[in-house]
Amino acid sequence: QIHDCVQLTDTSLYYLAKLLTNLPSLQSLSLIFVHCRQFTDAGLAYLSRTLKKIRSLKDLQLELYNLDKATEKGPYKLNGSFHRLTRLEDMSWWLPDCKNMTDRSLSSLKFKRLVSLREISLTFSGCYQLTDRSLYVIAQGLKGLGKLQKIALGMWDCSEFSNLGLRYLWEAMKSLCCLRGIRLWFSECEKITNDMFVDMNENLKDLMGSLQEIQLDFCGFDGITDSGMIALCGFLKKFVELQSLYVAFGQCSNITDLGVKEVIDCMESLQNLRSVGIDFDGCEKGTNKSLGFVEEYLKKAQPSLEKITLGFGVMEARITKEDLNKFKSEVESLKVQKSDLEIEWTE
Repeated sequence: QIHDCVQLTDTSLYYLAKLLTNLPSLQSLSLIFVHCRQFTDAGLAYLSRTLKKIRSLKDLQLELYNLDKATEKGPYKLNGSFHRLTRLEDMSWWLPDCKNMTDRSLSSLKFKRLVSLREISLTFSGCYQLTDRSLYVIAQGLKGLGKLQKIALGMWDCSEFSNLGLRYLWEAMKSLCCLRGIRLWFSECEKITNDMFVDMNENLKDLMGSLQEIQLDFCGFDGITDSGMIALCGFLKKFVELQSLYVAFGQCSNITDLGVKEVIDCMESLQNLRSVGIDFDGCEKGTNKSLGFVEEYLKKAQPSLEKITLGFGVMEARITKEDLNKFKSEVESLKVQKSDLEIEWTE
């Protein structure tokens, strides 16, 4: 793992690739490069050619941040190398803030031969040229992965994604009978609206008996309202086996106390929850009533909870600093009765 590798060039990737070529039986590989602004398509090509040869890999973590000099061609070649790694069980592929990546770059991404995959995590956040066509490619790749248990997709700040792209994903997920966990980060994808919850309900209802974890981060949407929260929660209440539920709709300017109350009522109905997350920070139509709903629920649910994640902030006259401090104090006091309770506050 190398942070702030601004001075590293393609030469570094060349020697790294040469080293990996001598490890044909490698089963686990983790490469994380942050601020790799000097890497170009040539460097990605070195990695691509080498990955194709390490067919023994079962666990792959590859993260390349800030590829400013790479064009659409570099990611295209790298994405095209994964389908040969047929023994992969756990795959994490992050390529955030690659400004030149396009739908063509992802068109070579294929998973259908990776039949042993149990967990997959893909992050292309900040790649603002990507459209719903890229989500279609990902969805097509997911179909048929019968052993897949967990999916994590980090796509925030991809402004061209819409309800159509999410529909492709829902349709792919409904066939994954072993799926246990879904984590989706689509904050600031401004074209997404309440209608996505209709598609979600339609396609994921067959997973009610298997899903144990759902994490939804859709912050920063004007098109998501209280009606969306009502539709979402009416759907989530059916997932009686859920053990972990995290919902983040911060900065959604049209969600009010009513929407927050719907989420709390939903959580109250899910008796198997052990971990909950609630983030409505910056929902400017919310008031301190929302804090009251959350506080009351947590006091009731505290005996069965193991982890609580919360995100609320000062909202001028609606939620004052005093309101927030009092709320935090009451929540933190739950540790007195349960010392091993984990409480996390998001910024």
